[in-house]
Amino acid sequence: NDMMISGNLINANTENGIAISSIGANQLNLPNMRPDSFEILGNTITNNSLDGIDFLIGSDADVLANLDMNVIDANALNGIHVSKQINDAKDSRSITGLWTRNMIRDNGDDGIDLQGFLGNVLNDPIAGSMTPIPGAGTFPRYGLVIGDVAINPVGVLSPMGNVITGNAADGVQIVGGGVVTIGNNVIEENGTLTLVPGLDAADPAGAGLPRVIHAGINIEGAAFENGTMQNSAATDFTVDDLTLATAFQEVLAFSNRISRTNGDGVE
Repeated sequence: NDMMISGNLINANTENGIAISSIGANQLNLPNMRPDSFEILGNTITNNSLDGIDFLIGSDADVLANLDMNVIDANALNGIHVSKQINDAKDSRSITGLWTRNMIRDNGDDGIDLQGFLGNVLNDPIAGSMTPIPGAGTFPRYGLVIGDVAINPVGVLSPMGNVITGNAADGVQIVGGGVVTIGNNVIEENGTLTLVPGLDAADPAGAGLPRVIHAGINIEGAAFENGTMQNSAATDFTVDDLTLATAFQEVLAFSNRISRTNGDGVE
């Protein structure tokens, strides 16, 4: 069940830097009832032709992946990409883990693109809390944790957070379902303004006006169930300040610094 990838230089590959495919490995059907587990520690993953790290979760598969102190930069697509393969809607497909102290920068698409099911109550790395937090309630589950779950005053960040910067699209894009916590990260200078000509009366020459298509944190999905954002400093967006559109199931965002995005801070 276990794999460690540690201390490597992984660069200039014609596909992904690291590609992990877990299919048909529902932990409850395995003799030891444990998930496929990965420790990805202290690697430099750069200049690969697809994603820096690509996770494919499919057809009854549960993955626990911890990422710490990796540099993931200048990959042609996403820094980290999670996708799913659906064979049967009743299958168990999930990824959870603790992603800390990573530098995710200058990738050609999203810094982190999450399109699989996030979190697994059997494997989540940090137990939730039923102790009420003033103004925020209780959090019985944290799910996949990107950064640190500590709630700090605005402007104070835990050293366990990630730096997600300079990516051409979203800093973090969340499309899949489940539970994810994004805490104590620096998410800045992500996104690219796109000029779209001829769509606005204020642009009679058709030269094109900037359109918002990216965000520091971009939450997408069919239905909004729960969303909490607390003690996050969100400043200096090129176009919009802060909008919260549709989310998926449960997104917790604590004590992040989201700044200088070419688009929305949180969408």
